[in-house]
Amino acid sequence: DLFKQVQENTIKSKSSSSIWHPPQQGCLKFNVCGIANENSASCVGVLRDMEGVARALFSGPIVANDADSAEARAVLLALEVFIYLE
Repeated sequence: DLFKQVQENTIKSKSSSSIWHPPQQGCLKFNVCGIANENSASCVGVLRDMEGVARALFSGPIVANDADSAEARAVLLALEVFIYLE
């Protein structure tokens, strides 16, 4: 499954340069990931506050033909989630 593949690749690629940094005080921060192959595409995202508390999560299949399109779609979904929360 594509979501499991994203999780496994993320775990394998962890390094000291991939440490999460909080947003400025009073701000929120989205981290998103989009992935695609010839058969399917998916994305995930998390919205956190400055203390690292998750305020929103999303994941699921998307329509995308390549990794760049999947990443862009993930950003658009993050924006939609943020607007919905307001």
